[in-house]
Amino acid sequence: MAQLRLIRTGYLMAISLLLAGISYFFASNWQGFDREEKVVFSVSIFIIFYLVSFIVSKLLERHLFLSRWTMVAGAVSFGISVGLIGQIYNSHADSYWLFLIWLLPALIFSIVTKYQPFYIMSFILANLAFAFYYDPQGYSIDWVPWKEFILLFSAAIVNLLLASFAAKGIFHSPVIKYMGLIIFHLYSLYLGIVHEFHGFGWFMNALYIVLLTLSFYYFLKVNPHKGLVFLTGTASAVFIVMKGLELMSEFYQEFFFFILLGAAVLLVAGSVWLLKYISSHPMNRVLRNMIIMSVTFIATIFAVAAIFGITTLIFSDINFAIWFFLSLIILAAPSLYFKWTPPIRYTMLSTGYAIMFLSSSFNDKVFYQVFLLAVLILGMWRVSSIGMRVFHYLLINAEAFILLNQWTHEFRWIGLIIFVLNLSCYFLRKMEKQIRWTAIVLGLSNFLGLTMLENIPSALYFLYNIGFFVLMIVIIYISKRNKMHIEWCIGWIFWFIFLANKYYDLAWNLFNKSLSLLIMGIIFLAFSIYFDRKYPEKVREGVSFVQKKGLPILVVVLLQIGLISYQAASNENLLRSGSYIRLSIEPMELRSFMQGDYLHINYNINTIPELQNKLQAKRKIQVVLRKDLDGYWKYAGYYQHDGNWNKPYEKEAGDVIINGTYVGWENIEYGIEKYFLADDIQRVFSNGANTAYVRVSENGNAIIYKLTKE
Repeated sequence: MAQLRLIRTGYLMAISLLLAGISYFFASNWQGFDREEKVVFSVSIFIIFYLVSFIVSKLLERHLFLSRWTMVAGAVSFGISVGLIGQIYNSHADSYWLFLIWLLPALIFSIVTKYQPFYIMSFILANLAFAFYYDPQGYSIDWVPWKEFILLFSAAIVNLLLASFAAKGIFHSPVIKYMGLIIFHLYSLYLGIVHEFHGFGWFMNALYIVLLTLSFYYFLKVNPHKGLVFLTGTASAVFIVMKGLELMSEFYQEFFFFILLGAAVLLVAGSVWLLKYISSHPMNRVLRNMIIMSVTFIATIFAVAAIFGITTLIFSDINFAIWFFLSLIILAAPSLYFKWTPPIRYTMLSTGYAIMFLSSSFNDKVFYQVFLLAVLILGMWRVSSIGMRVFHYLLINAEAFILLNQWTHEFRWIGLIIFVLNLSCYFLRKMEKQIRWTAIVLGLSNFLGLTMLENIPSALYFLYNIGFFVLMIVIIYISKRNKMHIEWCIGWIFWFIFLANKYYDLAWNLFNKSLSLLIMGIIFLAFSIYFDRKYPEKVREGVSFVQKKGLPILVVVLLQIGLISYQAASNENLLRSGSYIRLSIEPMELRSFMQGDYLHINYNINTIPELQNKLQAKRKIQVVLRKDLDGYWKYAGYYQHDGNWNKPYEKEAGDVIINGTYVGWENIEYGIEKYFLADDIQRVFSNGANTAYVRVSENGNAIIYKLTKE
C-alpha cells in the first residue's frame, strides 16, 4: 500500500507538471502554428485528457483515482483553451467572461459528479469572475458608491450562503466551508470602513455585529464547531481593531489615546473576569483560548497605539533607548518572571515586545537588536503555551532577518541562512510539532524567495530553482511514505506556488519554461508507470463516476467543444467581414493572469470628454467613428445610449459605429485594448507600434487585426 501511495503521488506530480507546461506553452503565444491550428490543438488537449479518463475508468480498476484526476485536468485544460482563444483573437485578457465560460462546465461537472475538486474549481472561478468584473486589469471603473456597495455586499452574501450549504452538507466541501466564510468576513470588514462607504458603512457595521453575535451562539451552542469558533473570533478581533484605528484617524488627540489605553485595560480585566465563569466543557475550552488570543491581539494594538500616540503628542522628541528599557523593565521582564493570568501576562508581554521591536528599529545600534533577540529566546523558554511559543518563534525569525539585513542587504545570503536555520530547527525532535511545522513553512518561504531573485548569477539562479524543485519532491514523497499529513500538505502548497510563480518569472521565457515542464512531466509519468508495473497491488476502489455519469459528462464535453468552436468561428467571421479601420495607439506592456504577455492599448477614442460622469459605470454605449484627413478614424461627436442619440445623427459614407462600455469619468472600453504578444517583448517595443488596424462588424463588435509602425 505504501508503494501505491507513492505511485499516486508521482502521477499527480506528472499531471500538474503537464498542465503547467501546456499553460505556459499557450501563454508564450508561439508563432509556429497559425490560428486554425492553435484552435484545433487547444481543443485536442482537453479532449485527450477526457479520453484518458474514460479509458482508465474502463480498463484500470486499480487506478480509478487517475480517472478522476485526468477528468479534473480536462476541465482545467478547457479553461486554458478558452484563454488561448482570447489570446489568438486578442480578446478577453483577464476578462470576467473568460472565467464565466470556464465556470459553466465546471459547475455542471460538480453537480453531476459531486466530486470535491469540481466544487472547489467552481467556487474559485466564480470568485475570480466577480473579482475581474469588479476590478478589471488594465483599467479602473469609477463605480457609483451605492452600486459598488451592493456588488460587494452581494458577493459577501453569496459566499456566506455557499459556506452555509457546505456546512449543512448540501454539498460536501470543507474547503468551501472555510474559504466562503473567510471571503465573507473580508468583504464585510471592507464594507464596514465608514470613510469608504459613508452611510452604508454604518449599516454594515451594525449588521456585521449582529452576524458575529449569531455566529458565536450558533457555533458554540447550536452546532458546536471549534474551527468556525476560532474563525469567528479572529474576524471579531480584526473588526474591533479596525474600528479602533478608524476612530484614531478621526480623533488624533491626547484624550482619545487615553480612552484607547483605558479600553485595552478594560478588555483585559473583563476577559479575566469572564474566564472565571467558563466551565471545562470542550467547546468552552475553545472559547477560552479564543478569548485569550483575541483580547491579547486587540489590547496589544490598542496599548501600543495609545502609548506612542500620547508620547508623540506630549513630547517633541522621543528617546527610543529609554522606551526600549522601560518596556523591558515594566512589561516584558515581569511577564516572563511571574505566571499571571494569561490575558494579563500575554498582553503585557506582547505590548513590551512590540515597543522594544519598534524602539530597536529606530535605533542604529546593533546592540538593541541582539539584546531583543536574546530576550525573545529566553521568552520562548519561559512560556508554556504552545501558541505563545509559536509567537516567540515567529518574532525570533523576524529579528534574525533584521540582524542579517544589517550585515548584508543581499537576500540571496539572508534567505539561505534563515532557510538553513529553520530546517535545522525542524529536525530538532524536542521541539513541539507546531513549532516544527512553523519552521518548515518559514524555511520554505525563504527558499521560495531565493527562486524569485533575478539579478544574481545564472548558475546561482538555476541552483536555487533546481534545489527547491528537488526539495519539494523529497518532502512530498517522504511525508507521504511516513504518513506525515501536515508536511505533505505544506509540500504540495509550496509545489503549486512554485509552479505558479515561475509564470511571472522573467529570467527565462515562457516557451523554454513550458518545454522544461513538459519534459519533466513526461519523465514523472514514465517513472510512475514503471513503478506501477513493478509493484502491482490489487486494489479495487469501486466504480468511477466517469462510468456512472458517462452520458451527462459527454454532454458537458460536447458543450465545451461547442463553446470553443463558437468563439473561434465568430472571431474568424469578424476578421474576414468587418469594416476595416485605422486607429492611433499608445501601447503599454502587461502580463495576463493566464494568457501571457500583452499590450494594453490606449486609443484616442477611449476618452470622450463630453461623457464626463453622465452615465453609470458598466453601461453599454455605441460610438460613431469617422475618418479624418490623416486616414485615422476618430470620434465623430455622436454616441448612442439606451437607443437615444446625444444629438441628431445622419450617417455619412465611411462612418463606423462601434460598441463600447462606459467605465467612468470620461472613459470607454471597446474590447480591443489588449494585444497579445509572442514571448519576445523587446521585439515589439523596438518595433515602436503606433497604429492599430481593427475590424468592426455590422453589429458594432470589434477585433484587432494587426499593429504596425507608421
